[in-house]
Amino acid sequence: MSKVKVSVIVPVFNVGEYLSTSLDSILNQTLEDIEIICINDGSTDDSLNILEYYAKKDKRIKIISKENEGQGTARNVGLDNAQGEFISFVDADDFIKKDMLEKLYNKSVNGNLDLVMCKVSSFDNETHVIDDNLWYYSLKCFSGFKKEVFNNLDTKEFTSLISVTPYNKLYRRSFIEKNNIRFPEKYIFEDEVFFYNVYLKAKRISLIDENLYYYRTNRKGSTVSKSQDKDYIDVIHIFRLIRELLIETNYINVYKKQVYNRFIHLILWRFSQTAPKYRKNFFNLMKKEFNEILNDTSKDFSLNVDELDSKIKSRTLKVLNSNNLEEFEKLDSYKTFSVIMASYNNEQYLGDAVESLTVQNFGFEHNVELIIVDDG
Repeated sequence: MSKVKVSVIVPVFNVGEYLSTSLDSILNQTLEDIEIICINDGSTDDSLNILEYYAKKDKRIKIISKENEGQGTARNVGLDNAQGEFISFVDADDFIKKDMLEKLYNKSVNGNLDLVMCKVSSFDNETHVIDDNLWYYSLKCFSGFKKEVFNNLDTKEFTSLISVTPYNKLYRRSFIEKNNIRFPEKYIFEDEVFFYNVYLKAKRISLIDENLYYYRTNRKGSTVSKSQDKDYIDVIHIFRLIRELLIETNYINVYKKQVYNRFIHLILWRFSQTAPKYRKNFFNLMKKEFNEILNDTSKDFSLNVDELDSKIKSRTLKVLNSNNLEEFEKLDSYKTFSVIMASYNNEQYLGDAVESLTVQNFGFEHNVELIIVDDG
C-alpha cells in the first residue's frame, strides 16, 4: 500500500448486525490509500468473526482486540496506532458515502487545514428513512457564515452550537499529536471534551456543505437508547474538564456565558433522565458545581446568575436554594402555569399549537404543564 492518507478509526462493540454495512462503506471509498483500524472493545457477539473475515479479504484492515473499556478508550487506542496523514472516525453501526474521505482529504490538503467538517444525515433503522435536515447534525448554525477558512474566534457567537460528534470530521494527525489531544477515558459524553480541545486549538478549519455521513438511529442496543437504569452524572465531570480547558487556552471569558448556559441546561436535563436511585449523588454534585461557578464571584471562571438563559434560570436557582434532593424535587414539581387545551378533530393544527407552547422562552419543560383534553 502507498502512503496512508487517512486512518479510519472504528470502535467495535457488539454491533454484528450492522458491522458489514459499515465496513463495506469504508472499503468502497473512492480514496483507496487508507488504513482501517478496528478496535474490538470486548465484543461478545459475532463482531470479531466479521472483522476477521473482512481482514482476510483486505489488508487495509487492522484489528486490535481489548477488554471493554468504552468508546473513548477504544478511540484513543486507534489514535495511538494510526499512521495516516489524517484521522477519521466512523462508528461501527453507521456508514458513509463512497466519496466522503476523498472530499474531506482533498479539502484538507488544498486548504492546509487542521480540521474539516461535513454534514450528517440520520438513517432510521426501522423505516430506512433518511433525514438530511436535522438542525444539529446539518451544521445549520453556520447558515449565513461566509468565511472559507476560519478558527474558533470567527465563530465565537455560535461555537457551542456546533456538533461535537467526532465522526463528521477529518483531523490532521500531526496537529492532534502536537497538541496531545485524546478522549477522556471512563466517561460518557467524551466527545464534548475532544471537540473543544480540537476546535479551540485548530488554526485552520473549514466546512464541506454536503451530507456525507449516515448516523443510524432507532436501533436496539445503542448507547443513547439504553436510558433505563442510567446514571448520567458524567455530564458534570465533562463540564468541569471543558471549564478547565477554557481556562488553559485563555478562552474562558470568550466562551464562559454560552458554554455554561449550554452545560447547565444539559446537566439539568440529564438529571431528569437519571434513574431515581442515582439522583441523590447527582444532585449533591450538581449543587456543588453550581455553587462553585455561580456563587463564588471572586473567581475568573464564575458566572453571574443573571447571565443564565431564562429557560434554565429558575430551575438552577431551585438547585442552589435547596438543601437536599427532597427539597429540590418538591420545588421542582411546582409549575407556574397550567395550560388547558381542548382538542376535537383538529389534527391539522394540533402540532403547531403544541409547539407554540413548548418553545416558550419562559421554560416549558419545568415551568409549564400542558393538559390536552381529547374531546372524543
